[in-house]
Amino acid sequence: MPSETRTALRPDDLWYLAVPLDDPKAPGTQLDELQCLVTADGVVDMASVREKPSIDDFAIWASARNKEGGL
Repeated sequence: MPSETRTALRPDDLWYLAVPLDDPKAPGTQLDELQCLVTADGVVDMASVREKPSIDDFAIWASARNKEGGL
């Protein structure tokens, strides 16, 4: 896992992971990130690749305050 990966255990007992994805054609740039919710037994509940948000919303997702289907 990349060292910039962020994880948090949410109040709904799902782990939230935000993994930055590097562009191999432009080393050092992080344009996208993988975000996923994982259960305690390792089952992926939700996963998506999205453009890295201009406003850091990690705390919103980590606290389970996100709206269904995104912000």
